[in-house]
Amino acid sequence: VRGAYVLPASVTAVRPGAFLGCTWLETFSVAEGNPAFAAEKGSLTTLDGQALVAYPPGTEMGQVPDSVIKIGPWAFGGFPSAVLPETVTRIPARAFFGSSITEAVIPASVTEIGEDAFLHCDSLETVHYAGTTEDWAKISIAPGNAALDTAAISYSQTE
Repeated sequence: VRGAYVLPASVTAVRPGAFLGCTWLETFSVAEGNPAFAAEKGSLTTLDGQALVAYPPGTEMGQVPDSVIKIGPWAFGGFPSAVLPETVTRIPARAFFGSSITEAVIPASVTEIGEDAFLHCDSLETVHYAGTTEDWAKISIAPGNAALDTAAISYSQTE
């Protein structure tokens, strides 16, 4: 299938950022019997579905599977927007590093944004945060996330 990548059953490790820049890639699937990985909503996850390993860079909308509670470094790249599920509590270091993301939807469950999570995200224009202004101020945001300072932040809840 054009735009698809099938991870062979023999692959048990994927280097962070392995699919960055693969703008042709629209969906992942995993060969039957792979002991380490699964594919959900076209994303590559760990077998239990709890960690996002890679999101296909050639997609239009970044809808992360609801089972995801952890995002791997450089899991995103090459797409315009991302919607993180309420199960995510931490955006790790370099999660969006260098991506062309223009819009992000961050749930109120997020309490920490790791170092360089949004580094070189020069296209980031809008962050839709599901909490209040007060909640946003409580998030521990590590250095290297200047893109969050220049993006317009909208809040879903009022205080």
